[in-house]
Amino acid sequence: MSWIATTDHICRFFDVRKKQAALARLGRKYQFQDLRADAIDVFQRSFPAELEAYTVPYVNLSSLVSYPGIFVDVANLAYEEEIYLIRPGLLLLLADLPLSILLEERRRPDGSVLRASHDTLTSVIRGQDILIGWQSEYCLAWMNAPSAGCPQSHKCARNLLKM
Repeated sequence: MSWIATTDHICRFFDVRKKQAALARLGRKYQFQDLRADAIDVFQRSFPAELEAYTVPYVNLSSLVSYPGIFVDVANLAYEEEIYLIRPGLLLLLADLPLSILLEERRRPDGSVLRASHDTLTSVIRGQDILIGWQSEYCLAWMNAPSAGCPQSHKCARNLLKM
């Protein structure tokens, strides 16, 4: 099981997530740039834009609040409030999840319903498509290479995938 697939269970997100989301929204609406910047900084520390930050197990223990779908919730906020720098990290985390999980409605701890926004779903689906293409091209290319034991490599590749 990959680290990313288990992140929704092990990540402990900031207790102040709702407050930070509200501050980001208010800061944008009323043009309080410092308030908005401080709120966004909390999210940027949790979801860095650099891929290298996700190559080691990442557990944020600054709080003990977490619920299934929290990454979807934060991704929706990132699109809604145009918080660009946290999108790559969030989409990387979400791209490792099965689409069936992303399409399900979930309940937040307060009882409200959480759904992935159209922008979030579109980006995740595109990202998954790109990742699958790269995986096929770079990681699984050996399956299409001709070998002495199999003159028709496409048939060998299909047989390997059935195993």
